[in-house]
Amino acid sequence: MLPTLIRRAAQEAKPSNEAWLRRIRELYPPKKVWPPDFKKLSIQEQLKYEKKYKRRLALATARPRWTKFIKLVQLFSVTCMCKIIAKRSNVEARAKIHTQALPPVK
Repeated sequence: MLPTLIRRAAQEAKPSNEAWLRRIRELYPPKKVWPPDFKKLSIQEQLKYEKKYKRRLALATARPRWTKFIKLVQLFSVTCMCKIIAKRSNVEARAKIHTQALPPVK
């Protein structure tokens, strides 16, 4: 299996068939030219395309799993630091109580 993968990786990439690409483009022409020429559009149409582009960009760059992971890591780290600080302050408070001079026993 490994020799096959190495052999295939070492081969040259097949050149794209221009006739096939041309045929596909002829069969399925684009409905609209993207991006449109903004000089020819009215202000309302420009705003519409800007909103559409921003929405598409936001959807394309959204990473919900990554965001959730980062939020959980932040929550975990803050919680751990709070516990560590609380534990240290509790230990220091106990140490102060024990180090105070005890009254003499009568």
